[in-house]
Amino acid sequence: MARETYVYRDGQLIPKHLAPPRNSGARGLQVIKDIEPYQNVAVDGKIIGGRRQHRDMLRAHKLIEVGDQARTEPPRPPENRVDRGLVESIKRAMGKL
Repeated sequence: MARETYVYRDGQLIPKHLAPPRNSGARGLQVIKDIEPYQNVAVDGKIIGGRRQHRDMLRAHKLIEVGDQARTEPPRPPENRVDRGLVESIKRAMGKL
């Protein structure tokens, strides 16, 4: 059985290869509206009024925005916190007591 992809247009399912493109008559610029103002409760409680202020606040406080993005760097290996030289020095010092 072959699989087929459907799209939902005007209240009905249409095979994707038969469906007309969305907004086929609309061409031109697409505008993303600005974010709604919000209170920055994490840092200083000031009102952030737009995307530029949001980016500037993140940059000023050396913050990063966490979301569903994939990691850009590989995870760091766990640190080996035991310094073998230090352990040996402590053992020698305790042996001299």
